[in-house]
Amino acid sequence: GAGREQKPTEDPESDDEYIIVRIDKNDAIQVDGVAVQDVQDLVAKLRELRFGARQSTKMLVVGNGDASHGMTVAVLDSGHEAGMERVRLAISDDE
Repeated sequence: GAGREQKPTEDPESDDEYIIVRIDKNDAIQVDGVAVQDVQDLVAKLRELRFGARQSTKMLVVGNGDASHGMTVAVLDSGHEAGMERVRLAISDDE
């Protein structure tokens, strides 16, 4: 298998089991650091991670404090739609 670097596990953001989805202040979405076009693209990407090689069942949404509520809700819904068993939300105010 691919070598995975060990990260400290104090917080979910460094927990390998979590897919990290970020929403920036302009409502742009990133999955594990990779930009996605829209919510449909996000669902497709999450399904890939959920049922593909990684078999991830947990998702952490890190929303910027200035992101729209509607986008945050849409992203959380995408996680459920993609079959995630655990979806967490964290709000970040930093850039």
